[in-house]
Amino acid sequence: MHRFFGDAADQEFLQAGPRLAGILDEVPPGPRATVAVIVGACVERGADASACGPRVLAGLAETLDGAREVCERWEASGGGELPDPEAEEPAPDLFDRVGEDAAVAWLTLHQWEMACVAMLNHAAVRTVLDAGTRARLLRTLRSVEEASGHDFTCLAHALLVLDDEPLIVLDRPTSSRTPCSPTC
Repeated sequence: MHRFFGDAADQEFLQAGPRLAGILDEVPPGPRATVAVIVGACVERGADASACGPRVLAGLAETLDGAREVCERWEASGGGELPDPEAEEPAPDLFDRVGEDAAVAWLTLHQWEMACVAMLNHAAVRTVLDAGTRARLLRTLRSVEEASGHDFTCLAHALLVLDDEPLIVLDRPTSSRTPCSPTC
């Protein structure tokens, strides 16, 4: 897929994004993250983010749960510095210490982050992300960050963006010196 991606026409990106998102659950866990990144790239090239976003965000939720398991199991099996998830070769004892599913989640989390940031760049995805799901993703992401020491700032910031929310701005220096009259 990577080899032909650069030669694809705009219409092909429009069609490929939702199609690939639709089959994410059928792809094995390791390659699933790569397909999610390709879906994100299709969205960046014009594919419908609202059609792709829910499946990609569901994959992120599952992967974050697995990454949290990695942190817990790693600590329970002796602790120490967690392996770099983006290293060229996985740490030799990672799979033994945390199990295959959790290890795959850990090793693919950065790909899910890229794919989800591409989705969350679109208001259509952010506005359909319900508050409970958003809060759960942020809680799990923060617990993984705290336990692992790895930084997922881009994803956290993308999850924190709220659209169509009322905003009140107070300017402390002026508001504390000038009382507001009924004509303010």
